[in-house]
Amino acid sequence: GRVELNKAMEALIQFYTVVYDQQFSPCGQYLATSDNYGRIAVFNVARAQNLNVENGTPSHIIKAHKGPIYSLITSGQSLLSGGTDGIKVWAWSDITSSSTCHPKATLVVKDVQQQDYEINSMAVNNDMMYAGSGDGRVYEWDLQQSCVKATYSGHQDYVHAVSFRPSSNQLISASEDGSVCVWDTVSAKDKPIKTLHPGAKEEVSNSNVVFLVHVITEGICLLCNMQFYW
Repeated sequence: GRVELNKAMEALIQFYTVVYDQQFSPCGQYLATSDNYGRIAVFNVARAQNLNVENGTPSHIIKAHKGPIYSLITSGQSLLSGGTDGIKVWAWSDITSSSTCHPKATLVVKDVQQQDYEINSMAVNNDMMYAGSGDGRVYEWDLQQSCVKATYSGHQDYVHAVSFRPSSNQLISASEDGSVCVWDTVSAKDKPIKTLHPGAKEEVSNSNVVFLVHVITEGICLLCNMQFYW
């Protein structure tokens, strides 16, 4: 019957679910995760850690995007989710209380052909947010005015990861093209001040070096996660 069919569909969805990102709420009491079905699952951390609870099921699930949500990040009391249909800004107070909440704003960048590109990664510095996109660019958003202030173009393929270094106002971006670009967000937005090629000394039979999700900056340390195809 219909009940059995629904259970079978739920089992299939759970089996094929890919979790792309996660963020804690500012209060630390909730955890939000994003997946390939465009959903944000909200967990009560205390309840999820309770050993008497058999499975760590979410408190509720929000259908947030039409397609996969690749990136989540917290800015103040807001949660930003980035996916195949742009960036959505949610109030954490809404996210944690209801599965039917609506975003406060939606941020979308279209190219000259009016094509949308997925948002793979985001970084926040005060009221500015940096979004790594599938069109090979990083977009600098003013979250107060909900507008793009600058565009960083230096990669030849998808931007998979972005990170911000507040001490020097530097933005770091990593791409499918195998490069890491370092940008000065104050005085040199038109081109990177440095381009790194972490895989340049590796002996592989194909020069296509793919960077995965994380570029982390702390002090002067840059950590890169790479994958090689040959």
